[in-house]
Order: sequence, then C-alpha cells, then structure tokens
Amino acid sequence: MVAAFVAVVITAAPAVRAQTTDVPRARACVDSARAAAAEDRHRDAIRWYRRAIALYPPLEADLGLGKELGHQYTWADAPDTAITCYRAHLASHPDDVDAEIGLARALAWSGRHDEAIATYEAALPHAGERQDEIRVGIARVTSWKDDHAAARAQYEAILRDDSTNLDARIGRAQVANWSGRHREAAALYRDVLAEHPESAEAREGLAAAQFWMGRTDLARETLHAGERTPSIDAFSDDLERSIAPRASYTYEQNTDSDDPGDACDNCRFLTNPTQANSDGDSAGDACDPDDDGDGYNDVDEAGKGSSAQNASSTPEHCDGIDNDGDALTDEAPSGSGRAAEDPLCGDSVDPDGDTIPNSSDADDDNDGFSDQAERFMSTDELDGCSNATSVHDAWPPDQDANRFVNVIDVLKYAGKIPSIPVQVNYDRRLDLSANNAVNAVDVLAYKGMIPSSCS
Repeated sequence: MVAAFVAVVITAAPAVRAQTTDVPRARACVDSARAAAAEDRHRDAIRWYRRAIALYPPLEADLGLGKELGHQYTWADAPDTAITCYRAHLASHPDDVDAEIGLARALAWSGRHDEAIATYEAALPHAGERQDEIRVGIARVTSWKDDHAAARAQYEAILRDDSTNLDARIGRAQVANWSGRHREAAALYRDVLAEHPESAEAREGLAAAQFWMGRTDLARETLHAGERTPSIDAFSDDLERSIAPRASYTYEQNTDSDDPGDACDNCRFLTNPTQANSDGDSAGDACDPDDDGDGYNDVDEAGKGSSAQNASSTPEHCDGIDNDGDALTDEAPSGSGRAAEDPLCGDSVDPDGDTIPNSSDADDDNDGFSDQAERFMSTDELDGCSNATSVHDAWPPDQDANRFVNVIDVLKYAGKIPSIPVQVNYDRRLDLSANNAVNAVDVLAYKGMIPSSCS
C-alpha cells in the first residue's frame, strides 16, 4: 500500500478512481515501456510506465513497476528520483535483491557513497548467487570515495574466490589507473583484453592509461583496434582534437611584429596594433578568452547569442530576464532544437517529468546540477543532455557537448587551475561548483563519472 501511494505521488496521477476497464490499456503501456527500456530509450520508458500507473495504480504493486521505474530513472541520469522509486518498491518487497542493488547503485550515483555501501552490505546476506555482484559494487563505491587501497583489497578478495570475475578485473585495473599507477593499469587491462577482446570498457581503460602515460600514439591505436562504441568514438574524437597541431613561437623582443614591444604588448603572440582591451585586464581582446570580463568565455557567448564585448550581455536562461539584451526574454538555447519561445520554460512546465513544475523544482532537468548553478555556468537548465550538435550545451560535466564524459573533458581544466574571476584564465563554464573558483574540487567532481553518457 505504501509503495502504491508513493508511486502515485511520483507520477502525479489524477485523483480518479481506477477502472478495471483501464487494466488492458495500462498493461499495453507497460509493454511499450519495457520495449523502450530494451532499446535504451529510458525517458520514453519512464513516460510509458508513468502512464500505466496513472491508468491503473494497483499495477505498480502487482508488477513491481516501482523497481522498473527506478532502473529507468537511474539510466536516464536521474538517480535521486530513482532512489524514491526503489524505496517505494522495497516498502512492499523488502527482500527484492535486484531492487536493493538498484537502490545502492542510485545512491552511489547521487554521491551518497556511505549510504550506498550500507545498502549493498544489507543485501549481501540474502543475495544468493548475486553476492559477487554486490561485492564488486562495494569495491567500486569505495574507489569513488578515493579509498583506492581498500578498493584494491576488495577487488583482490573477489578475485581470490573467482579469478575470472571480469568486473573485478576491470575494477582492479581502474583503481590502479586512478591511483596514478598507469603502467600497472595498462598491464592489467591488456591481460583482460587477451581473454576478452570484445570488452570495450577494458579497451577504453587501456587507452586512458596510455594517454596518461603520455603515449597518445598507443592510445589512438587501442581505440581503433576493436568495435566502435559511442563512448569510444567520443573519446577518440576528443583525443584527436587534443593532439591537433598547434602553432609554436620563438621568443623575440617583439614576437608578433606589431608596434608595441613584448614588454608593453598586451598580446605578445598575436598582432594587435590597436591594443584594444574591452575589460581593461592584462590581456588584449585579440588574445583574451573573455573580452568583456563577465566570466563567460567569448566562444561560449558567441555560440549562445550574447555579446562578448558587453559584460551586461550574458547567455539567455529561463528566468524571466532578458539576459543577452536582445529585447527578447527566455529564448531557447542555441542548438537545442526548441522553438525560440521556449516551450520548456514556464512555471507550470515539468521538463524532467518528476511531477515537480519549474516553479518549485530546484533542478528542472534532473541532471544533478541545480538551475542556479547551470545559469551560472551557462548550461541549459531545462535539458539534461546535449542534442550532440556541439552547440547545445546542456550537461555541465560534458564540456564538449558530445553526450559523453571522459578524460578529455577533464583535460579542459589544463591551465585553468587555480583561477578566480579576476584572472584571465578563469572560465565559469568549468566552475562546476559555481563558487567563483576553478580548482581541484571541480576536477574531483568527475570521479565516478568517467566514462559515462547521457541520453
């Protein structure tokens, strides 16, 4: 009864008496939801599940739809909502190991690592043949807490019992990589690939180890050696961009050959005779990544419709204000594919389908970053995933807007740490904690995210 009540609250079903005539329609919706889930169309699956429960609420308890909803919310990168679904289901199915594992996974993805480990441990005594899966989950979350020594010991304990456990072998290699032992990690990944050449996760892990060892040539070969996956394609594309040829310069007294010499030149490596400097900092407009000093990168502003030379013109957001100064309010972000008069922007709209309208929802797209933080970073607070145009900037950790988070996104922080708004190298798009400082805390936010994707 508790589970059914919570599920009805989650879905915001109309307060009408369920009719038995709705049962066939509800079951048809469940079939559509499961078909969508099988094709990894998680948000479509969520809509069908919610429709089924709205048509006939008792079906939630009868078929255990709370657990299935939890799975879909997790894979749709909405773990906080998934937690509510799993707990509602477990209230009436307390010994459902699959739901307990799902709840622990969602807690981990929400950053609640201690709760996740406690949930895994509570399920362990009655987990049966899924005990090793739970032990791997505990080790994985332990590594996300940066306790790599403990995680390694846990993985090795699993492997002493079953030396063929693939997840534990990959986890042990990943811990070595995260601990800075890249050569050891590379050797462990190679051992896995010798027996499991089809493992895309091991191949991507080996490429990451090779990249961190400074062997981009080997990383490229590894990524191209097997079947392509979306994550590997994204890693490969980002890797190619990171090693693209760049111009180099030799220091001279007047390096760029414009009139000001190096001692007085505000862009020593670019010819800028006028020395234009919109924000009056140490870098001229020709070489300043943020000409107007508003904290938004010039390229970012150009792609999002605001002026790079006017500090009062910033990227537009759904906040009832004309942010970019074009006399229009709350336009949809560039590249989002939505109409200029943004259909997702409105007090009563519910973009993430969590039944909480924008007016009351602190995270309208349920991507784990508050609307306030996303407005600060200039990402789309109404959509948790880019449409992969590289223009639509929606998921904060996805720095290149390609729907994947990997080591290349972390490389964007090179030369930016530490920095604060008064410094030329500060870029608020990298400031994931939205605290006017780009530092190691922002990089550490990627722990547990690499590799991951959104949809």
